[in-house]
Amino acid sequence: MKSAMRVLFVFGALLIAGTNAFAGATFQPVKHIADTAWLISAGTCKIQPMSLEQGATLYGSYQVQGAVDSRVGVELLDEWNFGLWRAKQPYSHFTAMSGTVDGAARLKFTAPRDGRYYAKFCNDKALLLERWVMVDLYTTDSNLTEQDIAVRDNLDQLLSLLHSGFDLPDFDVSVQPCGVVNAFSSPNITMCTELLESFPTDEASALFTFVFLHEFAHTALNLWNLPGADNEDTADEFAAAFLLMGKQQGVVETAATWWLSQTANVRAEALAKIGVDDRHSLSIQRARNLHRWAGDNGDLIQRWAALLAPHFTASVLKSMADDPVFEQNTAIRREYARRSGGTLGAIPVESETASAQSNASLTQRLIELKKAHDAGLLTDREYEAARAKAIGN
Repeated sequence: MKSAMRVLFVFGALLIAGTNAFAGATFQPVKHIADTAWLISAGTCKIQPMSLEQGATLYGSYQVQGAVDSRVGVELLDEWNFGLWRAKQPYSHFTAMSGTVDGAARLKFTAPRDGRYYAKFCNDKALLLERWVMVDLYTTDSNLTEQDIAVRDNLDQLLSLLHSGFDLPDFDVSVQPCGVVNAFSSPNITMCTELLESFPTDEASALFTFVFLHEFAHTALNLWNLPGADNEDTADEFAAAFLLMGKQQGVVETAATWWLSQTANVRAEALAKIGVDDRHSLSIQRARNLHRWAGDNGDLIQRWAALLAPHFTASVLKSMADDPVFEQNTAIRREYARRSGGTLGAIPVESETASAQSNASLTQRLIELKKAHDAGLLTDREYEAARAKAIGN
């Protein structure tokens, strides 16, 4: 993840570095205790010891396969009760991270004190059949690695660019374990380390970038009181448009390909979304949307530039007004003219508005003539003559 955010720094033409004050990103490192698969014979247990500091959060992800019911018993014990269990004496366990795992589960536990703890996975109810248990145990850590520091610093630089590019109220960003593979906007942004670790290594940078911009879309549209702030497809479109403005089509294509890879069981995904009121489109549809936007001929970035024009900082707005790409974008030109005293170069705002109104009137007249021709009210010759007169030919 060392270069996870650098792909966005090419947006210098859009996001001019500035000195806006903002709360930087916070980074909560994690330490993996176990990430393995165990084959547990009938009537036996596997033990995972660990040392935890008081207040540290332990996360567990388990998946069980085998036999008929795919179940194992899971218990978390402190050192004293682990000794009692080994001595076949009555013992107690922490209820927050104990129970029966049926297929798959995610559990979470906060250590009440410093000490040794033991996660116990038992297939002791089975008489004959063994079970595979895939275990991922990880905990919060107090020490940042060099890689953690690099990701945090790069994220801080990205936030500086965003705050310099947009007139935007302050918001916080954190990278931390969540117990789920996800990211959130509330409007503060949380990027879950579980999500980052789920990305393929060679695509992690691009996917992290896209997901962060997706969450930033929720945050920005919310803080600006714009419609669509809670719409997942709108957030995807915002992220795609922003990347295309920076000529990062490859990042959009990478995101499309990744979501396409998540479509192994569309029916199961659809049922799961219904059960939890998930408003994201199915992965296959997100992939199609992103692939279509990646091939956009420019309409997408023009629409989003027009919508966001009032929210760009003055320096970014000027660079866009000077950019030939946005030369015909009336919203950008009008907003820049408004902020620069009512004119854009030699073109008064009033003239630009009158021109737009004139174009709209001509378009409507041509539409009416075409409808009359299609309805048989005008002959071909009458239609061509009327059309030529309307456009001044």
